Amino acid sequence: MAEAVVSTILGQLATLLDQQVGGEVRLLLGVDEEVKKLTSNFQTIKSVLEDAECKQFKDKAVGVWLDKLKDVSYDMEDVLDEWNTAIQKLRIMEAENASNASNASMLVTKVCSLMSCFRLCCRQVVTRHDIAKKIKDLNQALDVIAMERNSFHLSSTDATREIEWEITTSFEHESEIVVRDDDKKKIKTLLLSGVVMDQHPSLSFPL
Repeated sequence: MAEAVVSTILGQLATLLDQQVGGEVRLLLGVDEEVKKLTSNFQTIKSVLEDAECKQFKDKAVGVWLDKLKDVSYDMEDVLDEWNTAIQKLRIMEAENASNASNASMLVTKVCSLMSCFRLCCRQVVTRHDIAKKIKDLNQALDVIAMERNSFHLSSTDATREIEWEITTSFEHESEIVVRDDDKKKIKTLLLSGVVMDQHPSLSFPL
């Protein structure tokens, strides 16, 4: 459950950061570093979620930790939705201004456009400040959650899979060795019995 929410947030953060960096929509100035930090924290936490969700049934403290993470994640989703809505409103405002600009001969339209733009800009400034503050506050809360994970000695999914791969590979090599040893024993037995050499006198076996 928690892993699904975190994955969704990481996808949203990546999209919004691309828009910021790419200059498509510069709604929140100076928030890039906060978003990068959020992404890093969520990625770090996500790597241990599989182990945490297994351990929560035996360790109540891990369950409490997961609940805190879910609360922050849901709050983060709300902020990202708010950010995305603000972006859409900004696009609509820019499109309307461009449309009104084409009717420059209409004085009333121009005045109304300026007044509307002023009001929208004021609201946008408040919205930007509000969103930026929420992101910063949630980042601080996520910092604490990311540090708390260390007290539970949670295993990283990537590290666990690497260990399992090494063990499996090791067993595969041992299996190959056993098979080769068995083959050698069979060949030696055949050689000693004279069956192979009688049928194929030119064969040689590097043992």
